[in-house]
Amino acid sequence: MWPGLQVFSAAGNLLASANANGNTGVRFEAPATETLTVVAYNTSDVAAGYEYGLSVAAASGAFKVVEGDQGGVLKNSVTVAGTISVGDSDIFVFSAASGEQVRVQYEDLSAGAGSNYNPETFLYNSSMRRIAQENADSSFQIDFDAPATDVYYLVIANSSDSTSSGNYNLTVSGISDSINSDPDSLIDAFELMIGTSRTSEDTDKDGLWDDVETNSGTYISPTDTGTDPLLQDTDNDGFIDGIEVREETDPNDSDSVPLIQVPMPLWALLLLGGVMAIVGYRQRYAYS
Repeated sequence: MWPGLQVFSAAGNLLASANANGNTGVRFEAPATETLTVVAYNTSDVAAGYEYGLSVAAASGAFKVVEGDQGGVLKNSVTVAGTISVGDSDIFVFSAASGEQVRVQYEDLSAGAGSNYNPETFLYNSSMRRIAQENADSSFQIDFDAPATDVYYLVIANSSDSTSSGNYNLTVSGISDSINSDPDSLIDAFELMIGTSRTSEDTDKDGLWDDVETNSGTYISPTDTGTDPLLQDTDNDGFIDGIEVREETDPNDSDSVPLIQVPMPLWALLLLGGVMAIVGYRQRYAYS
């Protein structure tokens, strides 16, 4: 099989394409925030059908590590073990302070095993400016001075010409992994990963700090609300999460709503009082 891939923008413009005898892949920078179309096709003249796997990794903004895969927040000098399958990508993030001498060490545990495993590593800052890239079939390291206090992306991918999976150890050293730029208890790297603001303790302005909105869907306590830190009204019942927690209703359950007495404005009280006085006068006149 000779598979091909094409990626098109929302306007139908071709952004990237590739084809190869076996595995193939494309990498590109998205021109805008939009829905893209990916086309997978067989470029050969063989009439038989084939099964294939397709994976997408976006090194920008929030991302989720699926169960059984590797990725997430890296800690200083803590080694993480991973596996890259054919067509796979692992995304990591870490914080570093301006001027810190950072070392990224990649240990290839599959080298010399006779496998066609060719990992690629890309290092970006939070603005997606590429800082370094390595493409090697063995262990390597990346040394750089952090140009600014920032969160950095590290993407490890199986190159498009790889036909084998591979195992690795990954270590980042020389970093300040506890940088937290706002009053909540969430470090910057984790906030970038889940999509909350690194400079505001209440991203969705619902009256709850990001660190108590655990996004589990289950209310435990005011310090573990289970709500979505990116939604003001997680259960969409018309009451923002902070009000529901204050009124002791479940912010994850649309059937659990607070009974709130809305204060009546002064003009409404005066109008109601006048109506009641007229009704009372008429009643007295009728029975006098």
